[in-house]
Amino acid sequence: MLSANQILERFRNGALAHSEYDRKIEEAYVSGDVVVLMGEEVVVMRGSNQANVGEKMRRGSRALGERTIGQWQQIARQATNVGSIP
Repeated sequence: MLSANQILERFRNGALAHSEYDRKIEEAYVSGDVVVLMGEEVVVMRGSNQANVGEKMRRGSRALGERTIGQWQQIARQATNVGSIP
């Protein structure tokens, strides 16, 4: 598993990049100052070190957010490839 800093560095140096990205939130659950979002993403990878470069991929995604000082901030995120799209 990569740290947040390692992932950000991969975005900065172009090793991890998307040529297309679309996210659809299908469910949202709020409990106090915490929200869980679940949905689907469709991405096309363009980074040089990525598997599936150029393929349109469908991913299941989850995100966890927390409200602090009246604003929502994402504190965790996870996505899993579930297949390619012809």
